[in-house]
This record gives sequence, C-alpha cells and structure tokens, in this order.
Amino acid sequence: MRFLTQRNRVQEITEAHIPPPDWVQPWWLARQRDPESGAYYPSVSGVKNAVGRSWTLIGNLDSDYRVAVDRRGLIAARPGSWSLDWWVRASEQWVFPSTQAGTRQRIVDGSPVIETTLRVAGGDVVHRVYMAKVEAESVVFEIENQTTGPVALALAIRPYDLQGGGMIKSIELDEDVVTVDGVAAVRFSRNPGELVVGKEGTDCAALLSDELTGSTGVVCLKGRANAAAVFPLVHGATFRGVLPRESLGNKRAIDRLPSAQQVASGWGQHAVSACRAVIPAGRFADAFDAGRQSLLLAGIGNDLSPAPFGPEISAEDDCDTLIAIAEAGYESMAQNVLIGRAQQQNQLGSVRLRNKDFTAETLIAMERAFALSADEALMYALSDLATDGARWLIAQPDAAKAIRGLEAALALLLLLKADSAAFELNKIINKLLDKHPQQNNEIEQPGAPIEDDRSLGIDLLRTSKAAFNNVVSAPELALRQLETVLDYASPTWSWPTFAHPKLRTGTAGTGHDLRVSAWLVRTIRRMLVDDFDSEAKLLRLATVWPDSWIGHGVEVHGMPTRNGKVSWAVRWHGDRPALLWEVENGSEDLVIMSPGLDPAFRGSGPRGEALLTFDNPVGTKNDIDPATQVTFVNPVNDSFT
Repeated sequence: MRFLTQRNRVQEITEAHIPPPDWVQPWWLARQRDPESGAYYPSVSGVKNAVGRSWTLIGNLDSDYRVAVDRRGLIAARPGSWSLDWWVRASEQWVFPSTQAGTRQRIVDGSPVIETTLRVAGGDVVHRVYMAKVEAESVVFEIENQTTGPVALALAIRPYDLQGGGMIKSIELDEDVVTVDGVAAVRFSRNPGELVVGKEGTDCAALLSDELTGSTGVVCLKGRANAAAVFPLVHGATFRGVLPRESLGNKRAIDRLPSAQQVASGWGQHAVSACRAVIPAGRFADAFDAGRQSLLLAGIGNDLSPAPFGPEISAEDDCDTLIAIAEAGYESMAQNVLIGRAQQQNQLGSVRLRNKDFTAETLIAMERAFALSADEALMYALSDLATDGARWLIAQPDAAKAIRGLEAALALLLLLKADSAAFELNKIINKLLDKHPQQNNEIEQPGAPIEDDRSLGIDLLRTSKAAFNNVVSAPELALRQLETVLDYASPTWSWPTFAHPKLRTGTAGTGHDLRVSAWLVRTIRRMLVDDFDSEAKLLRLATVWPDSWIGHGVEVHGMPTRNGKVSWAVRWHGDRPALLWEVENGSEDLVIMSPGLDPAFRGSGPRGEALLTFDNPVGTKNDIDPATQVTFVNPVNDSFT
C-alpha cells in the first residue's frame, strides 16, 4: 500500500507540472493535444511526450555538456525543470513558433548549429542556437530580424522540457541576468528592465499585450512560475544571450562570443581534417556530412554518451560507436576513450562501466582503432588492457560469448609482436571455436522498415545497423534500408531511436540517437571504402554505387583503413568511369576491387588508375547527361598527397 501511495504521488506531481491546455504549448504537446493533428494521443495527452521525441543535440568538442533543442527552437536548458522559448510580435500580433505552421529548421553546414526560421508579416525572424566558450561554457542563442520592419521579441522561461513537465518555483531579474530557483540561468545582451510574469494557472503569454507592471520576479510554490523578457528588435538587428553552464563570466563576454557561422566553420574544419569525401550533392552527401560532425558529440572526455536523454546503452552499442569514431578519422577522440577504458580496468582485467562488463567490446574497438591508426607508443602503453582483458575473458564461465573479444586480443598481441602469448591464445580460441562455431555476422533484414515487437514504431537503430551489414553481401537491400533511414531524418539530420511510421517523429528511446548517426556514417563509408574482408590485403573502393551517382565524380581523401590511409577518385569518360587510387604506405601485394562500378575489375598495388567498364543494372548507362558529369583533374604526379 505504501508503494502504491508513493507511486500515485509521483504521478500527481508529473501531471501537475504539465502546462494547462490554455497555455502556449511546447511543439510536442501542442500536437498531442490537438484532435485535428495526426499526432493526437488522448490516452497520454498531458503526461509525456509520446510521438514528438525528436530533437537535435548541441555541444562543445572539449566538454561533456550536451543540450537538446526541439523542432521549433525550444532549448531544454535544465531537463525536468525548465526550457527557454522565443516568441515574436509582428503587425500587432504575437506569433509562437511551437504552434506556427511553416516554421522551418536546419543546421548550418552540417554542424551542431541550429537555425529555426519563423515566417511573419514582412519576412523572416531567424533563431540560432549553439554552444561556445569564452570564459564560461554557455549555450548561445541569437535572434535576427530579417523582416522589413521592427518586431518585438519575447524570451520565455517555461516550466516544461522536451519529454514532459518541469518545475519552477522562482524567477528573478537582476539587470541583465535572470535566475531560476536561485541559480543564474540566462544573461541577455541588454537589460529588459522588467518581466512579464505568470504563476499557478496563469501563462505569461496571455499577459504580453497588457500594460507592464514593473515586475522583476515571481514565486510559485506549485512549481508553475513562468516569465518572459520582452525586447524591441529593429530591422536588420540581432539580439544575443547565453545560458551559462556554471558561472556567468564577464558581463562583456557576450560581445566576444564567436558567431554561428564561425562555430559551424570550426566544426566543419575538424571533420575535414580527419578525412574527406566529396560525393554528389543530395541526401547521401548531406547525411554523411552532418552525421560525421554529430558523431563528435558522442565523445565526452574519456567516455562515450551516444544516446543522451535516453536509456542506458549496451556494451555492444558503446563498441560500435567507438569504431565509428575511429573509422571517421577522429583518431585522438578514439584514443582518449581507450585511455579511459584502461583506467576503468580492475585488477582482475575486467573493464567495468555503469555496472556492466565492457571488456570484450573494448578489445574489439581497440583492435579496430589500432588497425586503422597504429600509434605504437600508445599501443604499448595500453598493452595491459589487451593482455589482462584476455585473461579475464578466458576465465569467464561462458567464454564462448567472448570469442570476438579474444580474437581482437589476439590481433593486438600480434601487433605488439608478443608472438608467444599470441600462440597460446590462438590455441585457446581454436578450442572454443571447435565447441562453439561462430555464425556469419552479416545480417539480412527485410527490405521493409523494421518494427519493434512492442509497437514502438520503426526501429531506426536496427535498420541502420542492418544496412551496414548488408553493404557487401546484399548491396541493393542495403541501399533500400539506408534510404529508409534517410526518409526518417529530421530537417537537422538527426534520428530518434524509434519513429512513428507516418509522422516520422520519435516515439521511444532518445530524440537524437547518435548510434543511428554512427551506423549511417559507417554504412556510407563502407559504400566508399570496405576493408572488412578476411583477406587482409584486399580493399574494395566504390563498393556500392547508387543510381543517383551515375555520371558524377566522387573523391575520397585520407580515409583510414587497415591497409593505410586511402585516397581515390572517379571521373567519367562518357559512360565509362576512370578510377584513380593511392594507399599511403600500402603493400605492393594489395588487391583493389570496385564491385559497385565494375565487378570484374582487379587492380593491384598501393597506387594506380584504370578505365573501368561500368556494369549498370538498370540499363541507363547510355542516358548519362554530359552536362551533369563532374570531371576531376588528375592529381599532380598521380598523387593525392
């Protein structure tokens, strides 16, 4: 009985902090409560986010701080407590992005810089949000008036977040700083003078047109305090503010913050410096670019968090994400995580994180990372991680489950030239394989979207993983599955874990699942370069060539593989593709294949070029429009470097 009483009390509190129906609603709740909306869910309306679990993450490269922004620019500043919304008055009428049709959103140049555009009378008002650090780490928001006349801007502190209700007991204004529940929460670029406040059942949005009362704060013991600061914004002007993580920093720090474009350029440069792929414009290119940059958000110092604001991830998901980071060329990030794993290894050899054993998965990711980039000094420094980890796996009652981890440890021992230890471990692995033969890891899922047994919607995580596994063995199926994942992308190229089959918004898991991004990046990378064959000296270039790429050139620069960093390009001579390749420090015995362009082709050596015979399954090779062809100039001295 006591348990039921406590459970009911929690439900009452959660229900009490959902905004009443007459308030301005967050985007997800407005849709769930609207009987005219396809997202109408009366059974859960007002309780939790059931069909709008779609958001986009922002963050800094050198920080573990991540913040979610919804489809209309609502910033979840403190999950479970409050969010920051933005409203605009134009032509004597207040417009609310969360309920305004036609509000658009995108990311700037594939980076975690989110731009939301609100169409009002006379033009657009553009809201941007990103993370930056000058003295203090902060969420930066800016609103630019691109209309033909002045508008009024309201920045509203709301007692809810992207998943459900929140709680605010006090809001106070002190010059240009707003405190929420006694904590400095927002700093504006100028002093609003006063606040429009609401509490209990009153929404401050309903009071925006009333005469100002000079209020500078509000207290509500029921947790429904809400307030808005109103600013004039003339044509062409931009207003800025910050949500500091901890300290507010210097008052003038806002003026020294980088612009949205500068931050976007920094993210892009970081991705390009790792490796680069130039593929034809379209969904593949946009998703690959955005996915590679958002993948950087999964790293938090010496750890990974690929599914923020969602359920705990498995050791396998952690491993797959770390491998994606290494394959994307983010060598230092992968190494930092491996160092963190070594620090988590106990005396028995087990790598334990969040009360789970990550040993086998850590060794698998470690072997892949060092195969792609052999940092000998670090490899020897982390040798105990491999040897002690192998001893731990051998000692487990069900060692058969750890065969992949042991095989990874064997490969690491060979890299370390520990031949005697490798010989002994190989004998142990062979005995385990005799007892427990391993099945083929290639997974062929149905071409239709994969639905979860619990009716959670389309399982985008499983679908994206299946696409990767099918690239070589079933390329047409892999392309269909990849297209399915792309169909469910948000305007900011983020994916929830599960999605509604018709609304294409999140239904379960987390609203921006970086694990889906990781598998998408790995899939497109494998379409470009595949080095997973059991034959160590075999490299597939252009493993899959989508129809939309026919007649278009592609370039790849410095992509890490177990055979060395690979660069290659394709240019078209009529209906025949010419392939040029170079593998840094590649073996003279290296075999080059290009199954997506010419399945019969076999090349050899670390560098070369060949005119291929394009095998087009749809029979359109004679219909290539010369005007759409992209011709690349030969690399100087036949070298990409």
